[in-house]
Amino acid sequence: MTLQFTSAQTKNLPDILTLQQENLVQNRSLENIQKEGFVTVVHSLHNLKKICGSYSHSVALDENNKVIGFALIMLKEYRNEIEILKPLFNLVDSFTFDNTRLQEARYFVMGQICVAKAARKQGVFSKLYAHLIERTKTDFDYIITEISSKNQPSLKAHTAVGFKLVHQHKSDLGEEWNVVILPL
Repeated sequence: MTLQFTSAQTKNLPDILTLQQENLVQNRSLENIQKEGFVTVVHSLHNLKKICGSYSHSVALDENNKVIGFALIMLKEYRNEIEILKPLFNLVDSFTFDNTRLQEARYFVMGQICVAKAARKQGVFSKLYAHLIERTKTDFDYIITEISSKNQPSLKAHTAVGFKLVHQHKSDLGEEWNVVILPL
């Protein structure tokens, strides 16, 4: 499979939303969740266009230009756009990492990363991050995200590309979450 890693264009956004729907936790079996992971946040087309600001999300395209993976940038200035992510931004802004107050740091939140089932175990995850890092490293110091402890495949993949655990906490519903950071 020949893949292209590139910046998302408006025409790619519906494919991102389709792939997201296929991998939402509520649309997956327990077996698939444990084996392959899941995504949590539901984005709208409007939010996908907005949350990255002047940047663009990264996508992996197959030979037919179909999105088979994506990595979504969510800038701090759009922290109030997605209700479920507001607490993450507030939490992150209370942390210090490597003697830097994150509230004052140049960071963005990984709004979500996902790889289609047929493209897994082929390095797409790490290549999406590599593409994203290459495009953002001069403007940002960190990428930060939050991963459910139930999503062990995602935790392992993020650790493999260099993310470090900053904080663990339980949600109001009792689910354990891991805030992780990648210095750029």
